[in-house]
Amino acid sequence: MFKFYFLFVIYFVLTVSDARGPTITKCKDADNDCILKSAKAVLPYMVEGIPEYGIPPATPIELKSYSSQFDKFIFTLTNVKVNGLDKTELIKIIRDPGASTIEVVLQAPILVKGNYEAHGELLSVPIEGNGDFEISVDNIVVDATLKIETLEKDGNKYYKINDFTFKYEITDYNKLNIILNNLFDGDKEKAEPVNNIINSSKPILVAGIAEPIVKDVVDTVVYNHVDKFFQNVPVEELEIA
Repeated sequence: MFKFYFLFVIYFVLTVSDARGPTITKCKDADNDCILKSAKAVLPYMVEGIPEYGIPPATPIELKSYSSQFDKFIFTLTNVKVNGLDKTELIKIIRDPGASTIEVVLQAPILVKGNYEAHGELLSVPIEGNGDFEISVDNIVVDATLKIETLEKDGNKYYKINDFTFKYEITDYNKLNIILNNLFDGDKEKAEPVNNIINSSKPILVAGIAEPIVKDVVDTVVYNHVDKFFQNVPVEELEIA
């Protein structure tokens, strides 16, 4: 009986310890290979969420509504949800202690769903519709540079993200799909030329529709995930002095 109880206690302690968060490999502040390896080990926890740090799950991410206009074409998205970040891969991390920046390059497939309303003309073709939409892309590469500062709290030092810049690239537009359901109240004959225009104008549509979504996804990940992680883990647990 005592043996069983002892094993139960050990199991409980290990489980609670693991739930607290990932095991972090400490690195020198400019050892980018070590930092990348450590970040890859932490990433699955960040995606699943770490309640103790106030970090929510990274998929789905729920976003606000968006409105875009291209000449005579007006497009509105609502109830936007983004999935795919659970398949994120870290490509590169460059820490510059002198500039107080961290550059992070990652890639992920993205699936965006929600509701749309569209009316007007797209490249002289009339368009009208409302219903469900879906935007999917097999691979999007995001390169973000985070500006950080060091804060002191309860006798410990922590990092805080002040600002960030980013750029992104869709590596293959042939693997980008945009689906608008219920164009012209489901009239397939009228919807066909519009779908053809959409499929031949992906880079233009991405600039006006996808770019603000990507920006908000990056903003959410930076401040709701990475920044909260930094503000809960002391610098001494991240870096070798």
